[in-house]
Amino acid sequence: MDNNLNNNNNNINFDPMTGQPINNVNFDPMTGLPVNNGNIQQPTGIVNQQEPVVQNTPVQQMNGVVQESVVPKKNNTIFIVIAVLVVVAIVVGILLLGGKKDKANVNNTEINNNQTNNNESNNTENNIETNVGNSSDLVEKEYTGDKQNLYVATVGHVDHGKTTLTSALTKLYGKYVSSDVISSSPEVKKEGVVYNASFLEYESNSNHYSHYDMPSNADIIKSLLSGSVRLDGAILVVSATDGPMAQTREHLRVLKNVGVSKIVVYMSKCDMIDDQDLLNLVEMEIRDLINEYGFDGDNTPVVRGSALKALEGDKNEVENIRKLVNMMDKWLIKNNDNSGKAVASTKLGVEVYVLTKEEGGRHTPFFAGYRPVVSNGSEKESASITLPEGVEMVMPGDYIDMTVTLDKAMTFKKGDYFKFMEGGIITAVGVVNSIIE
Repeated sequence: MDNNLNNNNNNINFDPMTGQPINNVNFDPMTGLPVNNGNIQQPTGIVNQQEPVVQNTPVQQMNGVVQESVVPKKNNTIFIVIAVLVVVAIVVGILLLGGKKDKANVNNTEINNNQTNNNESNNTENNIETNVGNSSDLVEKEYTGDKQNLYVATVGHVDHGKTTLTSALTKLYGKYVSSDVISSSPEVKKEGVVYNASFLEYESNSNHYSHYDMPSNADIIKSLLSGSVRLDGAILVVSATDGPMAQTREHLRVLKNVGVSKIVVYMSKCDMIDDQDLLNLVEMEIRDLINEYGFDGDNTPVVRGSALKALEGDKNEVENIRKLVNMMDKWLIKNNDNSGKAVASTKLGVEVYVLTKEEGGRHTPFFAGYRPVVSNGSEKESASITLPEGVEMVMPGDYIDMTVTLDKAMTFKKGDYFKFMEGGIITAVGVVNSIIE
């Protein structure tokens, strides 16, 4: 038996992968299966013993021999499945991105349409122009039109609503400028002082208004005391929730000193108070105060409202803004500087603003007996100062009433502006509020 086996083996080729005897068999290079069946020589004398069948294992019987096949189809199937999944994922991703883009375009279109509709609605309702001013429009410019031009300003205590009111006035009567833009006031340097101010324009049927809005109390004071801003009238803004406060008084005093004879009052934030009796009390307090500072408190127009609500389109509040402008047209007058005849004087009551070192002024305070040179633009003369009782020194940045005694007489009238000079530099600016001698 062994000899026969050996002889047969000499004529048999063996599959290098399976170890099975083959003869003249070609194999598929992809699957590893025979594609050309040859005669498989089985060794004689050998009893074929069937291998145990393994479940889920593919087998092939060839000429009575049970042969386990090596099938690499499983790996190819995995690759195909992965490729299909990748393609599906790409297609789904493209569809999702396309859908989001379309949705975004639709949303943007809807937003733009809504904004356009809102703007058109506001413009139609309030009869305002579609152009909107920005910070580059806030510089002072000369009016060259045919209407009477009045220079006015919003004044009043901080956070009482001055800028909101200014914005509402531009929205209804001029080129609309938002409160945020007005608050970003450009820096101005004029008459020796540096201050921030927004310059805006609007007009009614009868008047053109050149309007200043200064962001801080110091900007209001020094621009007025230096003569950099010269007003025909002012809109005093007083919050109904607070009533008159410290800066309300300061601004009334300065307005009177610089020759403003008439003002109008806007009681702001009235929408926050439901009690009409309380509103009446606030108005009475305002009228008493403006009487105290030499204005006609009994007849001065006082308009109640909410400028913020007017900006939001509230019809009643829009009407209150219109009422305010109507009162400005009727009550305010052009200031012709007819505050008295100029006379030769040696002793003056004045209010001054002391420049800071950043503005080119003094680095240190001055005291009673300080001797500056007084200049009114055409004349100069040395002088000494007398401070109010209880005041020992004046710091750069202060504004204060004082008495000036000139070494020689100069020509002044009430409301005239002047400067203190020291070593060729401006140390203070001010206005004459009384002629003493």
